[in-house]
Amino acid sequence: MDKEKLIKASLCVFLVLTVLCCSSIGVINFVYAKKLSIDDGQATNPHRSAGSLLDDVKEYNFNVSYPKGMQNKFKKLYALNDDVVGWLKIPGTSIDTVVLQSSNNKFYLRSDFYKNYTRYGNVYMDYRACHIYTS
Repeated sequence: MDKEKLIKASLCVFLVLTVLCCSSIGVINFVYAKKLSIDDGQATNPHRSAGSLLDDVKEYNFNVSYPKGMQNKFKKLYALNDDVVGWLKIPGTSIDTVVLQSSNNKFYLRSDFYKNYTRYGNVYMDYRACHIYTS
C-alpha cells in the first residue's frame, strides 16, 4: 500500500510540474508576441488593405518610370514599391492584397509592402516567374 501511494503522489507531482512548465511557456510566448506587436506595429493587422496603401500615395513623388503595359490601377502602388506585380483578391474571403516580387523568394517572407521587417511577411510571386501588367 505505501508503494502504491508513493507512485500516485509521484504521478501527481509530475502532472503539476508539467502543467506549470507548459503554463510558463505560454506566458513567455504571450509576452514575446506582445513585444513584437509593439516593435513592428502589425500584430493585429499584418496585411494592409488597398485603401490604406493608397492613402500613403498622397505624399509620394510620382516621377517614376512605369513598365510598358502597366495598368493604371497599379501605378500608385508601383510608385511606392517597384516590386509590385499584381493584386490578389478572392471573393468571399478576406484575401484582398498586393502581390510583390523580389530578386529572391526569401525577401518577402519577413518584409512588408514598405520593405520593413515583419514577422508576417507579404504575398509574393516566385522570383523566376515573369510578371505581366496587362489583363
